[in-house]
Amino acid sequence: MFMILVFVSCHRKQMIQTSGISAAGKDDLTAASPNSCVVVADVLSISPADSTLTDSWCALFPCEAVIKVSEIKQCGSASTGVIDTDAGIEVHFVFTTAPSEKVGSGVPLYLPGLKEGDRILTTLHIHPSLGGGVEYSVYSYKILQ
Repeated sequence: MFMILVFVSCHRKQMIQTSGISAAGKDDLTAASPNSCVVVADVLSISPADSTLTDSWCALFPCEAVIKVSEIKQCGSASTGVIDTDAGIEVHFVFTTAPSEKVGSGVPLYLPGLKEGDRILTTLHIHPSLGGGVEYSVYSYKILQ
């Protein structure tokens, strides 16, 4: 019985990830959806890939970065938490910080890849965390010149 519960739990996790992927193409970077803000930010640092995440792109390509938000263009309804524009914030890049063509055909949209120092326009998705704070994730972005 225990093994069945673990399988169901893993299957549900996959279902949640799939729904996030199909929603990613909807980030048009001009209007904030609920629980998100459209921002301009600078990439301060990119963490290395985490090889312990064996069932994720993040095992092979970096997914975590620190960005500094320089401008909040718009926030959607029910956006929770505060975006600190004075310090860097840790962000999870759902489709990695690597270029889409390097990651492979599973990425549903074109992303050019990021490096430290890049300035981006992105929709920052804000999620409550178990510790009482918030977590940030990015599905898509545009590099600004």
